[in-house]
Amino acid sequence: MKQPEAAEYNHYFDVAIIGGGPAGALAATLLAEAGFSTAVIERKNYPRHKICGGFLSARAAELLPGDLLIPLAKNVPVHSLEFVCKKKTYSYNSRQKLGILLDRSIFDSQLIRHAVERGAVLFENKSIINIQYKLSETGNKNVYHLQAGKSNQITLSASARYVIGADGALGKTAYLAGISPKRRKFNGQALSSILPNIEENSGTGTLTFFPLPFSAGMGWSFKAKNYYNRGVGGFAGRSRLARDYVRLFPDNMNNQPHYWPLPFLGPLRKIATGNLLLIGDAAGLIEPFSGEGLYNAFKSAYFAVQAIKEADKKKVEAEATYNRLFKKHFRAKFIATLLGAVLLNLRAAVAPSTMPLYIARLMENKLWFNDAIQKK
Repeated sequence: MKQPEAAEYNHYFDVAIIGGGPAGALAATLLAEAGFSTAVIERKNYPRHKICGGFLSARAAELLPGDLLIPLAKNVPVHSLEFVCKKKTYSYNSRQKLGILLDRSIFDSQLIRHAVERGAVLFENKSIINIQYKLSETGNKNVYHLQAGKSNQITLSASARYVIGADGALGKTAYLAGISPKRRKFNGQALSSILPNIEENSGTGTLTFFPLPFSAGMGWSFKAKNYYNRGVGGFAGRSRLARDYVRLFPDNMNNQPHYWPLPFLGPLRKIATGNLLLIGDAAGLIEPFSGEGLYNAFKSAYFAVQAIKEADKKKVEAEATYNRLFKKHFRAKFIATLLGAVLLNLRAAVAPSTMPLYIARLMENKLWFNDAIQKK
């Protein structure tokens, strides 16, 4: 994907978004469409590999702009769920599409391309190194001065009135802005791998789940047309999860799965300072039962954009509005969300036959602790 050369820009933007994943790309699209000059600083080149389950739930897809859903139609739709417990399989088939199995490297590229087509400027292969809040070069207002590059060699300098940290759970924005410590402890983690599917297409688009009561989590096997996405996630340590993985998928022992954090305590933490806002995994917004990240990532992107719009109109800092929206939709309902996750884990143990239906309702945003949101 073509990106600008340093000499082509004076590198002053209304908004700089650090991280070009789904949350950052959606925020960039919405801001560019609203008339804000927007930069996206991404530490990798597209297409980039992303370790995850590779599933976009129906509730998350509803938060995407309509013209973005068109290319997604080519991906594998999901209508069937399975829940395997004590060698018994319980199934659920839905008339409605529960979500989409997709290749995240392609999906992320589609999202960022959509943002660029709407006017956002993309800087690839640039890792954020420094963030300072100080007077602009004209000396009439405070702006964020950003430096980015590779191996601590600065290859990009830019300034922006607003900054959105969308660089994931392991990103640098939070600690560079003084919001979180450099070494963070994560309360959940997962590991997964992509394996070739050499079987017939029967069962394609089926999601299979396995309860992991001793890891307070879940295993999964998602079957697409030419691959399986298999993994485990929970609140146990790596060694426990690794044993779960080998037990569930003994034929995959020669395949090395990859780990990633599942931060879900974000609603209890600081997520903004001044005009710098954290969204998605960078804000710790993983759903605690399913480990889903995209739904809350998209929600937080909308909130950040709304906060920046209000701040720009009223000439105030975006932090106050973002904190208000964040508190209402994430923090205030966090205990209910945790309770819902605990109850679902208990149900998996005592009534496994009902789990496919409840997982489907979660994907459709129909459980009592779900929080629906309109796009605008």
